[in-house]
Amino acid sequence: MLAGTKEFIEKAKLNRQRLGGGMRQAGIIAAPGIYALENMIERLKDDNDKAKQLAEKLSSIEGLFINLIDVPTNIISVTIHHNEMDADKLINELRGKRIKVKKIGTKKIRMIVHYLITNEHIDYVVSRFRELLEGKG
Repeated sequence: MLAGTKEFIEKAKLNRQRLGGGMRQAGIIAAPGIYALENMIERLKDDNDKAKQLAEKLSSIEGLFINLIDVPTNIISVTIHHNEMDADKLINELRGKRIKVKKIGTKKIRMIVHYLITNEHIDYVVSRFRELLEGKG
């Protein structure tokens, strides 16, 4: 049981979701995780390195902030510091360019790099972000 203000409960629900508490049938999700631990450990460094590369390139774009110290894995949190852009608008714009990101706040998104992401994909994503936020291609 959890008790608190409405704001506190909403924040707790969001944190629960971020930690996977909204999942049903967790065993189905656990199976690929077990497979990864047993078969993919050696190549996880590739995903982490690509995430770091993407984070570094995105952090050079005006209107975005990424704490590069917070990118030790394949997960990147991006804060939007752009007057005309929030997470919803950016997500909608990116969706039209075949880029999926997750909203984790009004001005914050999360991106995950996986084994199918190539250097070409990273360059494509960076170019699309740059177009949207700086008006350049």
